[in-house]
Amino acid sequence: MNKMQELSGGTGVGAGASVSPDIAQKLEALKNPQVLVDPAKLEEIRNSLPASMQDLFTQLVGMVKEALSYSLSGVFLTGAFIVIFAVVLTLFLKEVPLRSGKRTRGATEPEKAKEAGTASPVRRPQTDNG
Repeated sequence: MNKMQELSGGTGVGAGASVSPDIAQKLEALKNPQVLVDPAKLEEIRNSLPASMQDLFTQLVGMVKEALSYSLSGVFLTGAFIVIFAVVLTLFLKEVPLRSGKRTRGATEPEKAKEAGTASPVRRPQTDNG
C-alpha cells in the first residue's frame, strides 16, 4: 500500500475522494503556479495541513516543480532548435539585390521614353459610339 492510499484510507479509483473538504480547499491554492515559487505561501499551506499530510504535501510540491521544470525545458529546447534551423535556412536563401534609385537596365517603356525626352504613346480604351 503506498503513502497516498494509506492517507486516504482506501484503494481503487475513488480512494482520493475521501480527503476532507477542508484539506481539499487548502490544496486548491496550488492551482496557481505562482504559489510554487513563493516559499512563504508554500510554508503557510504546509503548516495549515495535518501533520500526517505535511510530508506528502512536500513530496507533491517537489513533483509538481520537477514536472514544470521538465516541461519548460522541453519547450525552450524545441524553440531553440527551431531558431537554429531558421538561421541555417536563411544562409541558403538566394540573395536578391535591392532595387536602386536609378534604373539603367530593364527600365520599363514609359521610363525609357521619359529619359529620351519623348512622350510615350497613351492608349485609350475604345468606346462604341454606335
